Amino acid sequence: MNSETHNRSSVSDLLPLKQVVLDGFIKCARAVLESSSFEKTARIIFDTCRELTGATSGYVALVNDAGTENEVLFLESGGLACTVDPNLPMPIRGLRAEAYRSRRAVYHNDFMHSEWTAFMPRGHVVLHNVLFAPLVLEGEAVGLIGVANKEGGFTDQDAAVVGTLAEIAAIALRNSRVVELLKN
Repeated sequence: MNSETHNRSSVSDLLPLKQVVLDGFIKCARAVLESSSFEKTARIIFDTCRELTGATSGYVALVNDAGTENEVLFLESGGLACTVDPNLPMPIRGLRAEAYRSRRAVYHNDFMHSEWTAFMPRGHVVLHNVLFAPLVLEGEAVGLIGVANKEGGFTDQDAAVVGTLAEIAAIALRNSRVVELLKN
């Protein structure tokens, strides 16, 4: 599916959303316009994803230069114990790889009983459900918003919301890169 078709279907999925979701989109768009710091804007977008979906944990990451690993900007464990060494690499594999490959939001609502748990390092936070949405620039997935542990599981509407917020995050990333180029 090309990105134009995906964008149109995403927008039509969003039409019945409540005002709170639209307010969240506006807050994130405003953050893009008001800040040249991608990390600051990404945090606002991520927090909005959690607020709008009810997810309690997650992260934002960018693809490394080799295209093989995620470089985590920040991670929110949702108050759950995590003993994973933060210096361990985060390879692009499993359900994350599906989001990168398809360039679409993907989710799984019984994650701990899925084949994807084979890719989790020892000591990882328990993930009852997960949703990943890629940041796509010029047709290439360059990063990811991941959210997890929503009471009752994620829905197609959650995927549409987080997918749209990932598009806003991609714009923020492009803007911050342009600002850096202009400074140098």
